[in-house]
Amino acid sequence: MRYMIMGWPVWRRGVLIGILWAATMALTSGVILGYGIGPALVGSLVGGVIFVSAMTLAMARAEKALNPVAGPPLTADERVSAVRAADRGQLSDDSRVQAAAVTLARQRVRQRIGIVLLPVLCGILAVVAAAFAIMENPWWWLLAVVVVVAGPLSIVELRRQLRGATMLLDQVEEGAARQ
Repeated sequence: MRYMIMGWPVWRRGVLIGILWAATMALTSGVILGYGIGPALVGSLVGGVIFVSAMTLAMARAEKALNPVAGPPLTADERVSAVRAADRGQLSDDSRVQAAAVTLARQRVRQRIGIVLLPVLCGILAVVAAAFAIMENPWWWLLAVVVVVAGPLSIVELRRQLRGATMLLDQVEEGAARQ
């Protein structure tokens, strides 16, 4: 599913993220905070548009870095192959895909601080949600459960991606050392 979505254009992925974010915010605002469906929808739509704009620009910038300096940009299939190669830590036969996979792997290694920050953020969010559930509204337990379930899954995925990126970069360095 992830690789299928990676094949989509940036704007479509941005819209998907915006819809998920707006739905989450509408649920949080309308049900958990009790603002009502009207204000929750309006706030979620406005926030969703802002969020989609920011995320789409960020994704487009990150993808632009994967494109080769000379020549046409990567196709959707090449982009998906580059992400797969970086995830699995395997070199590609296609030089364009391999260059993009190495660039992505280097980005992931540079951003490895997320492995430390994500557990801390998930822990803080779970504690805050539990505190609000006790003091304010029992619906906050729903958020606490989501964070406790989704947090470790996200951390495992982030570590898997970093492990694949490190393996790919090690293979590139070994190949360079042999030459």
